[in-house]
Amino acid sequence: PETPWPFADPKVALMDVSEPLLPGSNNWAVGGSHTATGSAMVANDMHLGIRVPNTWYRASWTLDGRTISGATLPGTPAMIVGSNEHIAWGFTNSYGDWSDVVILETNPSEKLYQTPEGWENFQVFDEVVRVSGADPVKISVRYTRWGPVIGENHNGQLLALKWVALQPEGANFQIMNLESANTTDQALTIAAASGIPHQNFMVGDRDGNIGWTIVGKIPKRVGLNGTQPTTWADGSRYWDGYWSANDYPSVRNPDPDILWTANNRTAPESKGANIGNEGYALGARAQQIRDDLMALGQVTSKDLLAIQLDDRAVFLTRWHRLMSDVVGQEPPSDSRNALLSHLDQWQGRASADSVGYLLVKRFRETVLRGTVGTVYSALAGNNAFFDTDAVNNLIEYPVWALVTERPKHLIPLGSDSWDGFLSQAVSQTVALVTVDQRPIKAQTWGSHNRLELVHPLSSAVPGLNKLLDYPARKMDGDTFMPRVQGKSFGASQRMVVSPGDEASGIFHMATSQSGHPLSPYYYIGHDDWTEGNPSPLLPGPTKWTLRFTP
Repeated sequence: PETPWPFADPKVALMDVSEPLLPGSNNWAVGGSHTATGSAMVANDMHLGIRVPNTWYRASWTLDGRTISGATLPGTPAMIVGSNEHIAWGFTNSYGDWSDVVILETNPSEKLYQTPEGWENFQVFDEVVRVSGADPVKISVRYTRWGPVIGENHNGQLLALKWVALQPEGANFQIMNLESANTTDQALTIAAASGIPHQNFMVGDRDGNIGWTIVGKIPKRVGLNGTQPTTWADGSRYWDGYWSANDYPSVRNPDPDILWTANNRTAPESKGANIGNEGYALGARAQQIRDDLMALGQVTSKDLLAIQLDDRAVFLTRWHRLMSDVVGQEPPSDSRNALLSHLDQWQGRASADSVGYLLVKRFRETVLRGTVGTVYSALAGNNAFFDTDAVNNLIEYPVWALVTERPKHLIPLGSDSWDGFLSQAVSQTVALVTVDQRPIKAQTWGSHNRLELVHPLSSAVPGLNKLLDYPARKMDGDTFMPRVQGKSFGASQRMVVSPGDEASGIFHMATSQSGHPLSPYYYIGHDDWTEGNPSPLLPGPTKWTLRFTP
């Protein structure tokens, strides 16, 4: 049945339909041909939820005659990203497929399941979940040779999960060997042996070599490609261990001596199918980083920091053009002229003081919601709400095809033409942006993109927020650009370093090194991170020494 466009309900129409900021990161490496020293240079910024205290703890230590500097993860005995004077390395989420769902063939009582060797008993483990203010809850977890039972499918068949992280090979501390590695080739071999959550691994050495690979154990699938649940009962489908280092996808010293990743698909097509796809990034950030790097000649650490801070709205340029065309076709009026003025002054970047950027961003999201979004809503059984959290970001492709080709048989319900739909989308965008009753000229991107870093204790203990929380700031940056920035999300750290020349390295970290609100260092370094000022990777002169005596 024909139903009105979702915007018929004003409560739904004015919902914030912005796309979620998913965990991701940027990193890249330039070879020695691009640097003054002949050493490679590596840049890395990991995008995570930002909090107080921060996820990372920066450190620099000397071990076996070499100094290792970068960011550590409290609770683990390893430098996560950094440099050891011979190599520098960093990570981004790879978004490959590292698990398979196994359909179980069971007997009528569901006490046995079929394996290639015959029927086998489930293992049962009792877990006790303690609940605040209530009695503990006992949960029985059934295990198979492939992994835990996670539920059942639409046919009522039990499902088990085979996942690298649940296997013995999925976790080890081989990554610590990077601290003593001397070359890019050694580092790539270590990456293949490491048991950590899978990442794009970027590395460069002081001889100028650079390389990329996947870090983490990659299963060797036999008889399946992992795209859909299947039965493994007859033995024709299974994992035959893990790939060797020689089989891993990797790139070494490409022409023109530059490598980059931004959660996009990086693996060669020949090996991409074996890695799978768990939601690669759209590629807008990767493309912008690539173009920024290609425009450089000889680089310095400040040049690469500038790319990390690049907030140009390249991805939204065509949406800006579309919105400007739609508004320009409206009958002349004061509101139409004011809207055009803001669009003309949009600055082409996610600037905190830009009204035009916010308008274009919300216009795109409104169009997403009114086109393909209605299909997602219908499939979810709720025609009045479009939850962008559940939408793959590749939705950009079909939506842009719709608004450019404008097929008559796909005009959104509630509109009699594509022109009418887009005009309505502009009106709805203005209503969405001004829902707080402030005038449109006050609706800057920064007023909506305010960094708010809240200490977990400030909400638990009244009155502590003034002491523990960081002052809110209007921030540049957004989703589809190198400078990813949200209200409590963004580059949790930034690093640029050339191994062997760590003295010229740059390191940023949100919040500070200290987690103590009464410490004079509680805010130190945070301003450099927010404002983009270069700050040194290496520590300054020693002021205090703490000795542990056995």
